[in-house]
Amino acid sequence: GEVFQGEEKDMAAAAAAPGPADAPRRTSTSLLDKMRSRLQGSQFRWLNERLYTCSGDEAYRMMQKDAKMFDNYHSGFQLQTEHWPVRPVDAAIAFVERRKVAGSTLTVADFGCGDAELAAHFSKAEGEKVVCHSFDLVSRKASVVACNMADVPLDSSSCDIAIFCLALMGCDYPLFLREARRCLRSKGLLWIAEVRSRYSKVKGGDTRKSDFVKAVCTALDCKLLEHDNTNKMFVTYVFQTRGG
Repeated sequence: GEVFQGEEKDMAAAAAAPGPADAPRRTSTSLLDKMRSRLQGSQFRWLNERLYTCSGDEAYRMMQKDAKMFDNYHSGFQLQTEHWPVRPVDAAIAFVERRKVAGSTLTVADFGCGDAELAAHFSKAEGEKVVCHSFDLVSRKASVVACNMADVPLDSSSCDIAIFCLALMGCDYPLFLREARRCLRSKGLLWIAEVRSRYSKVKGGDTRKSDFVKAVCTALDCKLLEHDNTNKMFVTYVFQTRGG
């Protein structure tokens, strides 16, 4: 069931400061930029709240009906995270990098991939091969499949790693995790990064003993392998599926 509860904290960053007073044209431009930033921040907050409170199917239909909403959301998302000390997607890339094994292929499923930065990184890499399947509500790249995260076009037990990089959005997000579990091989890895504020009302918070960890381990028949809540913006969990 749902273990994230309560209102989402505002992720929007403050607007840029206006330009110098002795440069009227720059000041005017800066004020316009500030207004645009505030408008974009407002749109982002509305979409953020909407995506957290609707189902995966509703989110998919909403974004398919107006793909510009998807673009607005991800533009706002990138503005918020670009000033973070560490971007969650960089943490995801580093995790996958550590899991590469010479002479073998690593298959990754990126749930809620956005602009598919994870796949783009490994498409340029040489040596060990990483195959990344990218999924989101709208496809802006040929490599991205548009779908509901609860129903991705992958065979069962076909992936080594499933990634959720700030992507557990929706009132039915446990279905996304179940779908990821279906796609993972025995002893496959589920990597999750979420903003720390989401755990503020979860019993046990963002610790190893939180109700979120217990729910995931029980529902998906897996164990907690790694946990990192040292980042002030987000926490990461790595679960491993059980099996032979």
